[in-house]
Amino acid sequence: MFNNLSKREKTLATIVLGLLPLILLFIAGMWFNSTYFANQATIRSLDNQIRTQQQKQSDAILANQRRLYYRALSMPTDFNKAKINYEDWLGNLVRDELKMTFRNLKPLPAEQKRYTGGRTMETVFVSHPYSLRFDCTLDQLTRFLQEFSKVDLLQRITSISISPRAAGTTGEDKKIRTGKLTIEMKIDVISLVDADETRDFVVAQREPEHTLEYYDDQIVTRNIFGPANNVPTLTLSRSRSATAGSDIAFTLSGKDADRSDQLQFELLESPIEGAKLSQTSSTSRSAKFECPALEAGEYGPFKVRVTDSGFPPKSSDGEFVLNVRERRVSAPPPKKPEFKHAGETAITGIVQEKTGDWKVFVWIKTLGKKHQLKKGESFELDKSEWLVYTITPKSVTLQRDDRLMTYGVGDLLTEPESTAAISSGDEGTGSFRP
Repeated sequence: MFNNLSKREKTLATIVLGLLPLILLFIAGMWFNSTYFANQATIRSLDNQIRTQQQKQSDAILANQRRLYYRALSMPTDFNKAKINYEDWLGNLVRDELKMTFRNLKPLPAEQKRYTGGRTMETVFVSHPYSLRFDCTLDQLTRFLQEFSKVDLLQRITSISISPRAAGTTGEDKKIRTGKLTIEMKIDVISLVDADETRDFVVAQREPEHTLEYYDDQIVTRNIFGPANNVPTLTLSRSRSATAGSDIAFTLSGKDADRSDQLQFELLESPIEGAKLSQTSSTSRSAKFECPALEAGEYGPFKVRVTDSGFPPKSSDGEFVLNVRERRVSAPPPKKPEFKHAGETAITGIVQEKTGDWKVFVWIKTLGKKHQLKKGESFELDKSEWLVYTITPKSVTLQRDDRLMTYGVGDLLTEPESTAAISSGDEGTGSFRP
């Protein structure tokens, strides 16, 4: 066969026959490589399917464990049975444990949560919402939130509103903060459909993630409503004086750059039993210190604190010493002489009537009274009775108590200065006759 070929054709045939094993080897390698990688892809796909099924199985186990955990924490499906216990627990937490001002706890309409299971909508759980309202300080609110989060129960706070309380609703009171907050929140409590229908209400607790000190540092020590709170100051003398044997009372004053803050005064330490501080009103920036009577000596120190109603509250301390002095006994003031109307009473006239009887006219200037008197008649003057003893044309003799005094027209009813003046016998001058 090769004999009939030309030299060139023989060379070509030799080359082709030499390359044929290589070509067959290449084709076989390509087939093997394609088959190998196809098998590897199949193996990887099967491994992925195995891992997916294992993950689903693991997730199902975890989901079932979590379902059992939530089932243990769920409210009973007979929610009416647990409702009273839940409301009692929540109200007790607000009122008794944290000492907050409870306003109301109102249940809202329940809501069913469903999902598509096969061809039907199946209920998964029932949500029982509540509206809770109370008044508290920021510190009390922080403690409430921690206590609420510690409870192993299917409940959550869905919304919360925090409003500072003012001292009043009108005038300047609207700008004065009391340090209290009004809290309004919505709470959801969950009942799983497969929860135990008959179990009792149980409130289990777990350890919180952070301590109260952590929350105090993050929340309570910050002003969440405005600029930094200023520290109040005390206006207080370090030494006060008092008198032994008398009740002690004086006023302490406080100042605060924040005009919207209230001030509260507190007596921290007192060496005297019965000492106290009191304020006339919650908006007053002063306090009255009162203490029972003490003996002479030095008492103290009395320690006082003033705290504002800012967020967070800030305070200042002060102290004073009470020096009680002996009571000074002073002489009573001289008694003022009693006023005598007689010194302003005059004999204004002596006249004789047609009947021959004599009559004397007496005018008491200070009282504005005038008397016309005959012998034997009398009048009241300076708590004494004055009797007309005798009347002559130029004089009248009056009897006062056990004394007789003679006066002329124009004379004032004064006491005679001496017996010498009496014995002179001058008519028209007041004289004394025993």
